[in-house]
Amino acid sequence: MIDDGREVVALSANKQQDSSIHGEQKTSRKGCLGLMLAALAFIVLVYGIIIAYMTTHRTDEQKVNELQSIRQCQQQTRETADDAVAHHRRNSCQEMIEQFEAKYGHPPGTVNGEE
Repeated sequence: MIDDGREVVALSANKQQDSSIHGEQKTSRKGCLGLMLAALAFIVLVYGIIIAYMTTHRTDEQKVNELQSIRQCQQQTRETADDAVAHHRRNSCQEMIEQFEAKYGHPPGTVNGEE
Protein backbone atom coordinates (compact mmCIF):
# COMPACT_ATOMS: atom_id res chain seq x y z
CA MET A 1 0.00 0.00 0.00
CA ILE A 2 2.85 2.35 0.73
CA ASP A 3 4.28 1.59 -2.65
CA ASP A 4 1.00 2.52 -4.29
CA GLY A 5 0.94 5.81 -2.47
CA ARG A 6 4.44 6.61 -3.60
CA GLU A 7 3.54 5.78 -7.17
CA VAL A 8 0.52 8.07 -7.03
CA VAL A 9 2.63 10.88 -5.58
CA ALA A 10 5.30 10.28 -8.21
CA LEU A 11 2.72 10.24 -11.03
CA SER A 12 1.10 13.45 -9.84
CA ALA A 13 4.52 15.11 -9.61
CA ASN A 14 5.29 14.01 -13.17
CA LYS A 15 1.95 15.38 -14.37
CA GLN A 16 2.73 18.74 -12.75
CA GLN A 17 6.13 18.83 -14.42
CA ASP A 18 4.60 17.90 -17.79
CA SER A 19 1.93 20.58 -17.51
CA SER A 20 4.50 23.20 -16.55
CA ILE A 21 6.68 22.21 -19.54
CA HIS A 22 3.71 22.44 -21.90
CA GLY A 23 2.74 25.79 -20.41
CA GLU A 24 6.25 27.10 -21.08
CA GLN A 25 6.02 25.90 -24.68
CA LYS A 26 2.73 27.70 -25.19
CA THR A 27 4.09 30.98 -23.86
CA SER A 28 7.32 30.65 -25.87
CA ARG A 29 5.27 30.08 -29.04
CA LYS A 30 3.30 33.24 -28.36
CA GLY A 31 6.50 35.14 -27.72
CA CYS A 32 8.06 33.84 -30.93
CA LEU A 33 4.97 34.74 -32.94
CA GLY A 34 4.94 38.22 -31.42
CA LEU A 35 8.59 38.70 -32.23
CA MET A 36 8.06 37.59 -35.82
CA LEU A 37 5.09 39.94 -36.22
CA ALA A 38 7.10 42.83 -34.77
CA ALA A 39 9.95 42.11 -37.19
CA LEU A 40 7.51 41.99 -40.11
CA ALA A 41 5.94 45.29 -39.03
CA PHE A 42 9.39 46.86 -38.82
CA ILE A 43 10.29 45.69 -42.33
CA VAL A 44 7.00 47.02 -43.74
CA LEU A 45 7.60 50.35 -42.01
CA VAL A 46 11.13 50.68 -43.42
CA TYR A 47 10.00 49.83 -46.96
CA GLY A 48 7.08 52.24 -46.63
CA ILE A 49 9.40 55.08 -45.63
CA ILE A 50 11.74 54.34 -48.54
CA ILE A 51 8.87 54.23 -51.06
CA ALA A 52 7.31 57.42 -49.67
CA TYR A 53 10.64 59.23 -49.92
CA MET A 54 11.23 58.08 -53.48
CA THR A 55 7.77 59.06 -54.68
CA THR A 56 7.51 62.44 -52.95
CA HIS A 57 11.10 63.66 -53.19
CA ARG A 58 11.28 65.56 -56.47
CA THR A 59 14.18 67.66 -57.62
CA ASP A 60 14.32 70.42 -60.19
CA GLU A 61 16.77 68.31 -62.18
CA GLN A 62 14.18 65.54 -62.49
CA LYS A 63 11.58 68.04 -63.63
CA VAL A 64 13.92 69.49 -66.28
CA ASN A 65 14.76 65.99 -67.54
CA GLU A 66 11.08 65.12 -67.84
CA LEU A 67 10.36 68.37 -69.73
CA GLN A 68 13.22 67.63 -72.14
CA SER A 69 11.89 64.12 -72.70
CA ILE A 70 8.43 65.47 -73.52
CA ARG A 71 9.84 68.07 -75.93
CA GLN A 72 12.03 65.48 -77.61
CA CYS A 73 9.07 63.14 -77.97
CA GLN A 74 6.96 65.87 -79.54
CA GLN A 75 9.76 66.84 -81.92
CA GLN A 76 10.28 63.25 -83.06
CA THR A 77 6.52 62.92 -83.61
CA ARG A 78 6.56 65.95 -85.93
CA GLU A 79 9.53 64.58 -87.88
CA THR A 80 7.97 61.13 -88.41
CA ALA A 81 6.48 60.55 -91.86
CA ASP A 82 4.85 57.19 -91.13
CA ASP A 83 1.30 57.65 -89.78
CA ALA A 84 1.34 54.48 -87.63
CA VAL A 85 4.62 55.44 -85.93
CA ALA A 86 3.47 59.05 -85.49
CA HIS A 87 0.20 57.85 -83.94
CA HIS A 88 2.10 55.64 -81.48
CA ARG A 89 4.49 58.47 -80.58
CA ARG A 90 1.61 60.93 -80.09
CA ASN A 91 0.03 58.48 -77.65
CA SER A 92 3.36 58.09 -75.84
CA CYS A 93 3.84 61.85 -75.63
CA GLN A 94 0.30 62.32 -74.35
CA GLU A 95 0.90 59.72 -71.65
CA MET A 96 4.12 61.49 -70.62
CA ILE A 97 2.25 64.80 -70.40
CA GLU A 98 -0.50 63.28 -68.26
CA GLN A 99 2.06 61.76 -65.91
CA PHE A 100 3.87 65.10 -65.65
CA GLU A 101 0.61 66.88 -64.78
CA ALA A 102 -0.26 64.26 -62.17
CA LYS A 103 3.20 64.50 -60.62
CA TYR A 104 3.73 68.28 -60.62
CA GLY A 105 0.16 69.60 -60.70
CA HIS A 106 0.50 71.66 -63.90
CA PRO A 107 1.01 71.07 -67.63
CA PRO A 108 4.59 70.92 -68.99
CA GLY A 109 4.33 74.26 -70.81
CA THR A 110 3.76 76.21 -67.58
CA VAL A 111 6.00 77.08 -64.66
CA ASN A 112 4.43 76.25 -61.26
CA GLY A 113 0.97 76.28 -62.87
CA GLU A 114 1.36 79.77 -64.41
CA GLU A 115 1.89 80.45 -68.11
